[in-house]
Amino acid sequence: MIKGYIDKRPKDGDHPDQYGALDPDEAFFKRSNGDHFKVKRRDTEKGNATYHCNALNNHIKRLLADAGIEQPSILSGR
Repeated sequence: MIKGYIDKRPKDGDHPDQYGALDPDEAFFKRSNGDHFKVKRRDTEKGNATYHCNALNNHIKRLLADAGIEQPSILSGR
């Protein structure tokens, strides 16, 4: 599943120190136009921080479905 994504993902460049042309300082999951997903921070009532991104969640579920998982949820990757 991840290998297929890496093959399709826009490359960050062609530097020899980057693994598979992926820059370790760049976001791993990117939109098809090369932009990174916008992750939003939310603070819970107890003061904990959580992070959320509907577009990224949908992207991961689509990857899981393409890999053959029926009715995947964001937790299916666990």
